[in-house]
Amino acid sequence: MARLDERRLAALIAAKFGVGIIGRLFEHEHLSHVVGLLLTDGREVVVKARPFDPRHLSCTRAQRALYFAGFPCARPLCDPLESGDEAVSIEEFVPPPGSVREYSAPNAAASARAFRRMLFLASSVWQVSNFSPPPAWLDWDHAGSALWPAPDDGPEDLNAISAPGWLTDAAGQLRQVLRSHTGLPIVGHGAWEARNVFWDGDRLAVVHDWDSLAALPEAALVGAAAGVFAVVGSAPGWPSLYDSKGFLAGYLDAREELWRAGEPLDAWTAADDRVFWAAGLWVHLFNAQKAIARGTFGPDAERVRQRVRERLPLTAG
Repeated sequence: MARLDERRLAALIAAKFGVGIIGRLFEHEHLSHVVGLLLTDGREVVVKARPFDPRHLSCTRAQRALYFAGFPCARPLCDPLESGDEAVSIEEFVPPPGSVREYSAPNAAASARAFRRMLFLASSVWQVSNFSPPPAWLDWDHAGSALWPAPDDGPEDLNAISAPGWLTDAAGQLRQVLRSHTGLPIVGHGAWEARNVFWDGDRLAVVHDWDSLAALPEAALVGAAAGVFAVVGSAPGWPSLYDSKGFLAGYLDAREELWRAGEPLDAWTAADDRVFWAAGLWVHLFNAQKAIARGTFGPDAERVRQRVRERLPLTAG
């Protein structure tokens, strides 16, 4: 990926806004190259370059719709700009609230209610078909015949990696549960982690990483969020079984409030419960398979296995 060097940034900002750049606020790089900038007109913006994907336009427009619906996210300042094999986006910079010193996991029920609000606001602003395929860690329904999809951040063939039998067997069972679910897809945030979801006390301050939107059944989106909402940075927060149950309870409470207010909602079923637990566990097993491929799995092996012991029975019919 070509980096956002000074010349390229200056040309981009001048062309879009007719102003110059005073300096950089921050910079980081993982799946994308992200630079925060202070402009000569006083605005603070974030410029992001990443490999082009047709999903990006839909993700940006959905983020803009959520912003204008009052959901706390950054306002996109333009649609993604296609540049060769890259997409470049520009949005307003929304700093973390002043009370935040570091990433922190929120109360499970509060996080779940915020997630439900996001799904509710998003329910009528986009076409589901524009968000496929989902991000790799949620792509259990990929077109390949093998178990694992291609990773999101490396060249490895995860299906060529030797993994413990208990991990492969569990992932196979989860994929069967997830692929057999007949719930209609909706669109929601697919990386509801503490590093993307910032809180100021009990108030949801801002949510980032809207490239991670996915079109999946409601129970799968909620389960994935409940499985990662406490993940901080590159280290797993490992929400406990108790925390994930609290997330589900908080979500269902918020869902019932919408139903009582007249929102037409299908009943939450036992099949939804199974998919909820399967989706959250799948994400961690996908990450474990990547860690095995990269030789970093050892320290977390027993914790992952314990997670399988606790949660896999909850996916059984």
